[in-house]
Amino acid sequence: MKHRKKEKAQSEQGFIQGAAILVGSLFITKIIGALFKIPLTNIIGGSGMGYFNSAYVLFLPVYSLAVGGLPAAVARMVAQYRAQGDSASVKRLLHLSLTLFIALGAVCMVGVALCAPLFVRAVGNPKALLCVLLIAPSLLFGGIMAAYRGYYEGLRNMVPTAISQVVEALCKLVAGLLFAYVTVLFGQRQFALTGTVFGQEASTPQQASEIVMPFAAAAAILGITISTMVGAAYLMIRHKWKGDGVAVPKASGNQGEPNGTLVKRLALLALPVAVGSIVVNISSLIDLLTIHRCLSDAISIDPVYFARTYHFALQGTVGLLDLPNLIYGSYTGLAVTVFGLVPAFTGMLGKSLLPSVTSGWVEGNLDEVRKSVSSMLRVTCLFVFPCGFSVALLAQPILDFLFHSRTVEIAIAAEPLSVMGIGLIFLALATPLFSVLQAVGRADLPVKLTAAGTVVKLLLNLALISRPQIGIIGAAVGTAVCYGVIVIGALVEVRRLTGLRLHASECLIRPAIAGGFCAATASHVQRTLQDCLDRRLSFLIALMAGGLVFVIFAFALRLISREDVISLPNGEKIAKTLEKYRLIR
Repeated sequence: MKHRKKEKAQSEQGFIQGAAILVGSLFITKIIGALFKIPLTNIIGGSGMGYFNSAYVLFLPVYSLAVGGLPAAVARMVAQYRAQGDSASVKRLLHLSLTLFIALGAVCMVGVALCAPLFVRAVGNPKALLCVLLIAPSLLFGGIMAAYRGYYEGLRNMVPTAISQVVEALCKLVAGLLFAYVTVLFGQRQFALTGTVFGQEASTPQQASEIVMPFAAAAAILGITISTMVGAAYLMIRHKWKGDGVAVPKASGNQGEPNGTLVKRLALLALPVAVGSIVVNISSLIDLLTIHRCLSDAISIDPVYFARTYHFALQGTVGLLDLPNLIYGSYTGLAVTVFGLVPAFTGMLGKSLLPSVTSGWVEGNLDEVRKSVSSMLRVTCLFVFPCGFSVALLAQPILDFLFHSRTVEIAIAAEPLSVMGIGLIFLALATPLFSVLQAVGRADLPVKLTAAGTVVKLLLNLALISRPQIGIIGAAVGTAVCYGVIVIGALVEVRRLTGLRLHASECLIRPAIAGGFCAATASHVQRTLQDCLDRRLSFLIALMAGGLVFVIFAFALRLISREDVISLPNGEKIAKTLEKYRLIR
């Protein structure tokens, strides 16, 4: 009995340690991702990001279809066979999955390359062809990484996955930015010496810049492809050098499951996860498929309105025909980048919540489940309301701070980002709620809810973007409503499954009040100081003022509990002081 308890404790410790490693690597890669996207947008601008995202947004769902669900399937099968002592099946699973993933990745790579001309014409962005062609090999290298990552995760060794993710992200950061910058610099120097850029004549620096942007975006894409190659190479070299710790089965021993059975099981386990991954990424694909076409339709309906509204952008070679790409690139490169920053970190709350909810659900302890979920919702709302409201009220200053050299793109993206500030709150809540649904054994519900939200987004995009007076703001409205539908549905399902009673005052109303005063204060300070101080400095001062007001309201409204404070360093002493003045619950 003691041996079993010790074995269970070691198993739980290994799970927690592995989860911590993955969450840590996720945090690092998200930071690196932000460090990649923001400087890249400053280098290649809205036009370049239009070409870049035309390829990258296509890559994500195709990658999900090809290999998105396979690491989880491999991990589950490896864990099961190892627990059964079937080392023969474990060993053959790696070789089989590598063969399968490489073949699948190669087929998808060739398919994307062959369909690239048709795709870029279909989305109305033919200059993105080189970007699409250069990202295709990532599918092959991604398949190799998926096989090794799933295999090691099944062995409860999260270190190879974590390191390969960081290596891949760092390589993307360095290679992508360096290649893009060198390409832009080469184009500028070529224009200065010859008056041409990549064989095309240019009469002004602005015209030369527009000519070089498809090539600069393709150079950044090449950096991404190289990063996947480096990530795959790291995993292959590590496996060759260190091995996996699994004993080689004797020739006379059990030879494991037949290959046909292993492949069939892999497919059955991977398909639902892959479908879920596609649904999650399809929202961005809808934007790609609809924004260019709908904006082109809107321009054809009222070209005078667009010429007047976007007069500041119509210079150099940017005419009305090129305007949809500039608007799409500004929207995705600036507004969507900022929109995704906060939810990237709230998703970690869901990951940290998953073990306690799963444990409580398996043990039938619904009180523990409800307590964990309620705490997660309260902490998430405490974090996202000030962020969401601040994005809504400070969209322009935020973009000025991050992309100060891109005045045209900021002017295009500011209003959509302001609308998306409310959607940010919903998106940040959706990820932890999805973790709860997965923890209670209903992984199908996030897929269904996301599909429903995606349909809503598609209909709103088609209905709104084609209207000249709405334009790109329609995509922002579609995104906000999409995630609003998803969160409402997720809350309904969580309440139905767990019996959760949501305390609106504690979880929603009081955090919203504190967040509202925080954002209003920051906005007021920004407007007051921007004429007498540098805009970036005034923005930082405004953020600090808003943060101070939020802290005051958080204590005044008693939004922070004793448990929250105790979790901090020297939490006991701090909690006693705060309790003395009745500032915490």
